[in-house]
Amino acid sequence: MQCGRLRDASYFIGIEIARTANEQFRVAVRALDVQAGAWVSGFTHHWSGSLTASELRALQVRRTDESLRGLRVLPFSVGQPDLAATYLANNLSCLLRQRDVDDLKIKVQTRPSDSPQLRTLLGLIGNNLSRYHEVQVTDNSRQANFVLRGEMHMIQADLNQVWVILQPGDSGVHLAGMDTATYIRIRPASSSPGKHRVVRETRDRKPSIARMELVRHTNSSAYREACSDGQRGCPVLEVDIEQADQVFVIAHGTKDGISQLSASCNTTIPVEAHPGRYLFRFPESRYTASDWPTVYAIAVSGSEPGRQLSQLLQELPDACSNAAGLHTDTAGRDQWLQRLDRIVATNREQAVWTARRLP
Repeated sequence: MQCGRLRDASYFIGIEIARTANEQFRVAVRALDVQAGAWVSGFTHHWSGSLTASELRALQVRRTDESLRGLRVLPFSVGQPDLAATYLANNLSCLLRQRDVDDLKIKVQTRPSDSPQLRTLLGLIGNNLSRYHEVQVTDNSRQANFVLRGEMHMIQADLNQVWVILQPGDSGVHLAGMDTATYIRIRPASSSPGKHRVVRETRDRKPSIARMELVRHTNSSAYREACSDGQRGCPVLEVDIEQADQVFVIAHGTKDGISQLSASCNTTIPVEAHPGRYLFRFPESRYTASDWPTVYAIAVSGSEPGRQLSQLLQELPDACSNAAGLHTDTAGRDQWLQRLDRIVATNREQAVWTARRLP
């Protein structure tokens, strides 16, 4: 068991990469003195210019720092109760070593009010603790001198903070310094089909688009499903949306024309850790460096706006198919775009959109 604390860093190196108005990039590197709380003078470096194709691809690569797993920025997902239990058991074991507690016999206590997910988690924590020589886990309340119980607090609709608490016997008093916590995604219980339909029809909250980004994931085998050839690192368009019933994505290239990212562009990537995230395989080979498209994401709530947009987008080919983009004369293209604008404007309380020039 590794319980040693990492030494705090004396300096932070900050790297900022930003796109300028003329499609070039600006890079700045600075150093922060943590103790002084100030930037180090004479250490600033700047560069600006154009990026090569390989550098543009590298800029889209995203890696997850697994050392943050369990914190709020990277909670455990729905299917990781075993990893969450190991994390909590490790933390608890290190806390117990610091206190040098002798004759430690623990009973894992579950209550009727505990959710099935919390019961499973506590059971797995008990199994992990039983592997350590310093701890004995027992089902006999008379033999146990400490009780281990858990608390689950909802932070968001599917994000919960789970506390594991160790207390002497049945005193109900916390053992100071013996609490540890983590964050875990737990899918809320679904409502009945009839009730669910009523909620969708009567919802009047306006959707919102928090983020749209083209990324390449390099450390998750699940993202292989986003690639038609099974290779890792192909581009995936991520769109984070709240309060939406349907999402439509359109790509508009000067040479390629207008197409939609749907049907064969949809992916089967599991996104339990990111509810509200829509993923689309991006057909990079369809575009050239001189004709990277502008991508539009439209989020709608309610059945009628969704029906109108679905009907309009039926005129567009799928960007991930072999069909050419919508090529018409300027008047025809503008007419189609005007119809799109009218639908969004008419349903302004139930539809929002965002656009981004790629890459």
